[in-house]
Amino acid sequence: IEAIADFERTIGLNPSNYMAFIARGKVYLEQDMLEPAIDDLTKAVSLSDNQAVAFYLRGIAYFRLEKFDKAIDDFSKSISIRPDHALAYNDRGSARWKAGDSHGAITDYQQAVFLDPTMHFTFNNMGVVRMEAGFLQDATEFFTTAIRLNPAYKQALNNRGIARLKL
Repeated sequence: IEAIADFERTIGLNPSNYMAFIARGKVYLEQDMLEPAIDDLTKAVSLSDNQAVAFYLRGIAYFRLEKFDKAIDDFSKSISIRPDHALAYNDRGSARWKAGDSHGAITDYQQAVFLDPTMHFTFNNMGVVRMEAGFLQDATEFFTTAIRLNPAYKQALNNRGIARLKL
């Protein structure tokens, strides 16, 4: 990938350029090259520990590797630097849910939609957590909200159908 080569050249010219490590880490992440992404993002935060995006992207990599505790830690660091980052709350909620903390997941999802009430996928996520807990009517309402925000959102349509079937 040409972008990686460009960032390698940039890093070769200036090895303390944390932005180049973040950018290359993001490319690695987009290519599903998770270990090199983590390495670059770790280098970026070692050079500048106030980069919310580096912690956020590394959290995504850890999530994909199913290292949910590490993902939660990184999403939390991202949020502490940038408390208005709705996606970080959503993704920390998903990591908490995968780690078995449904209450923490719902709390994070609620904060995410408080910050950005257009995040249809977060309403779907809340519905999934509530459905798994047996609160089918609540789940149906969350799925309906997700569908109202994005009428073509197939996952929410499917999930609402499952919840209604179980009612």
